[in-house]
Amino acid sequence: MYINKADSDKKVRDSIVNTAILLRQCAVTCSCGAPAPPIQQKGNKYQCIICYRKIRRNDYNLGYRNRDSNSIALPKISSQILDINYYNDAISLLKEEYIKNKLKYKILTIFYKLTV
Repeated sequence: MYINKADSDKKVRDSIVNTAILLRQCAVTCSCGAPAPPIQQKGNKYQCIICYRKIRRNDYNLGYRNRDSNSIALPKISSQILDINYYNDAISLLKEEYIKNKLKYKILTIFYKLTV
């Protein structure tokens, strides 16, 4: 079976972006102002993408749900499940996006101060 490299690269990029979106949605804000996304599929630990401070907050479950004997858990949709294979790339993407937006804000603030 032939696998098209362009299609394969697009699937990887899409997976990284989807993982980054999920992490951004679930992130808490660190005291330094940067996002602190979850560091596991399940738990209550987060880590800042800029200062690397570890934070404990709300519990989350970004993995598959287990059924327990008393109740039946509904399956999650794929966009709600963290693909740990792309975690590091997604964190790099979030960091790059945060720094770019922070820089853009600083430039606009300086420009505004010069024009006032």
